[in-house]
Amino acid sequence: MWMLVGIIVILIIIAVVALGAFINKQGQEEIVFYVEKRTPVRLVAATSEQIKFELDVPFANVGREEGIIMDAYVRPYVCVEQYDGALLRGKVNLKAKPREDDYFEAMLVPPNTHDTLTLKFELTPLKAKDAKAAAAGMPDIDVALYVEERGRTELYRTKKIITLTSADFQSLLTK
Repeated sequence: MWMLVGIIVILIIIAVVALGAFINKQGQEEIVFYVEKRTPVRLVAATSEQIKFELDVPFANVGREEGIIMDAYVRPYVCVEQYDGALLRGKVNLKAKPREDDYFEAMLVPPNTHDTLTLKFELTPLKAKDAKAAAAGMPDIDVALYVEERGRTELYRTKKIITLTSADFQSLLTK
């Protein structure tokens, strides 16, 4: 009788180890955002009250499982103590599904797929006389791209920094 119980316990241990190895072998999602391959800024519209521009950031799921991008948003790091000539706001969309509101539509990202996020910005003058003067005085600033993701794991947030240089802002004035 004890031998039968011992065999059953050993079989249960082998089954648990085999299941653990199977789950571990499945892999995970790994969504990579290639901020170093971002496109140059593109002027969308310019008036004396506002300059709209955008840039694209490619990404890929290089993992072995499907991932989910639940949310994405940008945060420009420019405070009035650094530069009080303009207010810079931004939003993120999937390039293939542009939206005009501030909503990011969650998406599935199958393994070995590539896609592109479009970061849209609006530069509005604060103390500068107009949008052109505001853009002319913009210093180099960092913009944080936040992406909330999940797959086989709990929800987690990825933060990537994109630097918009004063030369980027100057290029908007020549277009």
